Amino acid sequence: MHIWFFSFNITCITTTHYIIVE
Repeated sequence: MHIWFFSFNITCITTTHYIIVE
């Protein structure tokens, strides 16, 4: 049940990190 939320979290963190790095 939390797998989709975990994946969503990873996506948000990765996107945020990418934006910060850029």
